[in-house]
Amino acid sequence: MNTFPTPGKFKSRGVSFGPRGSISAKFTGTGTLNADGSTSFSGSGKITRGTGIYKGATGSLSFTGTSPKDSTVATQHITGKIKY
Repeated sequence: MNTFPTPGKFKSRGVSFGPRGSISAKFTGTGTLNADGSTSFSGSGKITRGTGIYKGATGSLSFTGTSPKDSTVATQHITGKIKY
C-alpha cells in the first residue's frame, strides 16, 4: 500500500519473505519524475516485525532506486542494520 500525502513524498509498507521467516517494514521517501519519464526515489524505513528466525526483528534502513518510464519494475539499493 502506497500513499502520497504531499507531491513527491510517499509512505509504503513492505514484506520480505524468505525460506525461514519474513521481515516487515514501513518506509517514507521522496520520488522524482525525471525528464526522460523514469522515476528516481530515496528514503528510509524501520523494521516493524519479523517471523520465524526473524521473530522480534528491529532495525532501520535507507534506500535509493529508479524505475524506467512506463514500467512496473524498480531497481533498489537498500542498506541498513537489523537485529533479531
